[in-house]
Amino acid sequence: MPELPEVETIARGLQNKVSGKTIQDIRVRYSKIFRDCCGQPYLEEERKQLIASLTGKTIKAVTRRAKYLLFDLGDILLVSHLRMTGRFSSDPEYVDKKHTHVVLTFTDGSVLSYNDTRKFGTIQIITCEEERLKTTMSRSGIEPLSDAFSADYLFDMLKQSKRNIKAFLLTQESIAGIGNIYADEILFFAAIDPKRRANSISEEEAIKLHRGIKEKLMMGIASGGASILTYVNESGDKGAFQELLQVYGKKGCHCQICNQKLLTETVAARTTTYCPYCQT
Repeated sequence: MPELPEVETIARGLQNKVSGKTIQDIRVRYSKIFRDCCGQPYLEEERKQLIASLTGKTIKAVTRRAKYLLFDLGDILLVSHLRMTGRFSSDPEYVDKKHTHVVLTFTDGSVLSYNDTRKFGTIQIITCEEERLKTTMSRSGIEPLSDAFSADYLFDMLKQSKRNIKAFLLTQESIAGIGNIYADEILFFAAIDPKRRANSISEEEAIKLHRGIKEKLMMGIASGGASILTYVNESGDKGAFQELLQVYGKKGCHCQICNQKLLTETVAARTTTYCPYCQT
């Protein structure tokens, strides 16, 4: 599943490709991609009316919140979660691909396709603030790259949590956008055992953890994301952060710091790789 750096990369690419374009036509081949604010499929008549209302709208901006892509159409907000295999493409060749479920055609003749092999991704059509507040996105926690996310803020959050630190980082209501890849890399950077309770983290450790969160996420964005499985950006290009990984996915490898063997086990219901010597 794309994490914050991957979704941010896609949002920036789409902003350059489709911002300012006006929707002329919409073709829907799999209607359950569209969900209401509570995540449920629309009734057929409501879905048809909402999709029809998008015609003639201009995409004012494409941004990101947590792991969600936001398409600002003025009085309508499209909120998309890519899940495992969802992707948007501005390549005309994607229009007729087998797993392309939605195609937007713009007045200038260009297109934007939504393709999703496993059909887990969603697009919500939000028409008012009340609906936006009902979305799962609205419950996302603080943006870790925002100015509001300080080391003091993080330390205060940690003191209030009895979860293990890996679960804390993965909980979207705590900090938005961090998934399994970046959580492992962040904890290795901070030299913290993923099984430790969040409220056991010292203030000094919290400062290093805060730095790791910021640095690893920014490195991910600068690298265009991590292409571990299916992730590519809106142009179909892979990211390069996977080449910088120090622990994630490196079961059986040796630690780059102490040269001891890395361990892999399940923590917070996720496969977790760490160094038992460097991370304490």
